Amino acid sequence: PFPKQMLVGRTKISEKGVFSFDIQIEGKKIKVYATHLQHSEQPQYPTPEEIKARKAEMELIIKKVDQNFGNVIVTGDLNLDHTEYAHSSWKGIFQDVFFDENGSRTWGGDEFCAKMVGKRDSGPLNLDYTLITKKSKINGKTSLLETGYDDTKFTIDALSDHRGLLSRFAMNTINEEIE
Repeated sequence: PFPKQMLVGRTKISEKGVFSFDIQIEGKKIKVYATHLQHSEQPQYPTPEEIKARKAEMELIIKKVDQNFGNVIVTGDLNLDHTEYAHSSWKGIFQDVFFDENGSRTWGGDEFCAKMVGKRDSGPLNLDYTLITKKSKINGKTSLLETGYDDTKFTIDALSDHRGLLSRFAMNTINEEIE
């Protein structure tokens, strides 16, 4: 878990953090970090404190990534759109496994909830990522999976307010895909 002093606002009552595991493919080790970073109360309008918290959380992950030479994947809900990612100090470490699905976004917006609590709404954003370290021998492609979410109404059957990421990987040295 991320240290509580690193978290902002109501996130302090949740357990945000990072989980890692290893995969072995034909003697090659791949380290995977799955994370859920600090969210923004209004995702399209992050506060400086929320941005600072995400930066500190990613710096903890980067320290772990730097200890693992080779094939590293970081994936999850980073809670930052491409503009914030483009200005991050760590973007040079990774290649983003982009998806190209006709302008689809990983997060559907919050019109219904924002109106309910009297906040300005945020439109759809890309908040979820799969990243591969640039020094890696992994290639990847990500697709989005629908979850049934509609930001304009309450949908009890929606699995999440985010679309699922389905990332597929292949090692440069082998032809097999890793899913």
